[in-house]
This record gives sequence, structure tokens and C-alpha cells, in this order.
Amino acid sequence: MKYFSTKTSLLVLSSIALFLFIFAGCVTTPIPSPSNKEPVSRSTKPHKKLSKEILEINTSSGAKQKFLLIKPAEPTALVILFDGGYGKQRIEKRFGQIQIESKGFLARNSDVFAENGFVVALVDAPSNKQSKGIYPDFRMSKEHAQDIDLVISYLIKKVKLPVWIVGMSTGTFSAANAAIQSNREISGIVLAASSTLSYDRWPKYETYPKGVLSMELNKIKVPTLMVAHENDKCFVSPPSDAFKMKQALVNSPKAEVLLFKGGKKPKQLNSPVPSDCQPLTPHGFYGIEKRVIDAIAGFINANSK
Repeated sequence: MKYFSTKTSLLVLSSIALFLFIFAGCVTTPIPSPSNKEPVSRSTKPHKKLSKEILEINTSSGAKQKFLLIKPAEPTALVILFDGGYGKQRIEKRFGQIQIESKGFLARNSDVFAENGFVVALVDAPSNKQSKGIYPDFRMSKEHAQDIDLVISYLIKKVKLPVWIVGMSTGTFSAANAAIQSNREISGIVLAASSTLSYDRWPKYETYPKGVLSMELNKIKVPTLMVAHENDKCFVSPPSDAFKMKQALVNSPKAEVLLFKGGKKPKQLNSPVPSDCQPLTPHGFYGIEKRVIDAIAGFINANSK
């Protein structure tokens, strides 16, 4: 039997150790090249705290009109929000916190509008219509336009800013009506997922078969933005009708259409509203809310006076 000398053994062991060190270095994860590096995250400046309060005024009919007022530190405009459905936001203060029961596009994103630098007034249904809600016939009425004027008059005493009315789905009847019949100065309106076909449950179903398109849009003389989702399957708001509305706005100094796509998989709520018309669907811009609101904010800021 042949034995290695101590010196030889040490030499062999050193060689093996060196080999293992080099081999280990070869199989470790390589450092990615600069082109493969993930972008460095950049912290954004946090928004200053928003102030919120629930306000209530008397309407022309003697009912109470409730709305949530949200104010940022340095606002550039006042936006009055009319959500869809039957207009019932159910704004309440519980356990010291303001809560909104509605899951509508405007209701659930009212803070996002404020974070864009707007004083926000989210309007609830009047007290005398809380049980059944407000239908398009009321939204198109002179009484509703007068109530909107009262809200505007109250708010501009608090903040002297350009006034915009934003309507969503059936709320587009309210926004268009304000631009047509209001006696207050309005800087512009935004119509999102506009109701351009009527629903047989609505009064005036036969006299307004094309919904908002049946209104006197030629009387609107302020900048108007139409916002739609190309995958909106709600039967009262076909997205292609946004372009028909643009053609009907012959006296608007600026009429634009923004068509969006993408978002999250629809989520159904326990609601009598048809599935494709529920808020957590493309009809309610579900999953792309911030992108849509940022675009709306850009239009408002570019066209305010």
C-alpha cells in the first residue's frame, strides 16, 4: 500500500479546495446586466390630509339635500359628483367615521378626485326620494336643476373656484340637465358611461328612447368630456354612443371622447341592477379608476375658467 507524504496531502487538499471555490463561484446566480435590472421604485410625495364633512341644505321642495364635501389643501376646481343607479349614496357618520354605502364609480373614488386637487361634493338623493331613489325623469327636471343651483350657490360661498358637474351612468342625466337648465355659471361637465338608451322601468321611457341623447344637447355651451369603456356591456350605455353625443354637442366650445380599456375581472354585488350595469365591471371602470380620473382631471384643469 502506497501512502502520500504530509506535504503531498496538503497540496492535494489545497487543490481540491481551490477547485470547489471556483466551481461554487460559477454556479451562483449571475449579477444581471444593467438592462435587466428592475426599475428603482420612486417614493411619491404623500397627499396632505383631506378634510371631510357631511353637509345638508334645504331644496326648493322643502326636502333636505345631503352631500359629502371633501377639501384638499390647494384646490384648483370644484367638482360636483352625481353617481349612477338611483342616486342613493347613503352617506353617514358612524363611530366617528364618514362612510358611504354606495359602490358606484364616483362614490368609491371621491377621494381620488380630491387627491387630484379638487374640492369634491358627492351628492346624495334628496331626503324625500331616499326610499325609491331618483329616476331619470327627476334628473331631467327643472326642480333637480334648481336643487343643483342651490348646491352650487352654497359651495361657491365657501370656495370661489371653477365649477364642474360630473355624472356617471344615470348621473349623466343630472350633469347634462345642469348644463342645459342651470342658472349658475358652470365651467364644464363630464359624462361617464352615459345612459344613451332608455330602460323600460324608467318613466319617460317612450319620450326619451335615446336617454341623454334625447335631451337638448345643443343647449350645452360649456366644455364637455365623454368617458367610456370599450368593454362596457351595460345595455343603456353602449360606448360607441359617446361619439354620437360629441356630434350632438354642436354649441360646446370643446367636446372630447376618451375611450378606455382594461381593468379587473368583474365582481358582482348583491344588487337588483343588471350584472353588466353594476359598478365593479367595465361599466364602472373597475380596476382602472385612477387612470380614468387622472384623465378627467387633466381635461378639467385644461378647460377651467
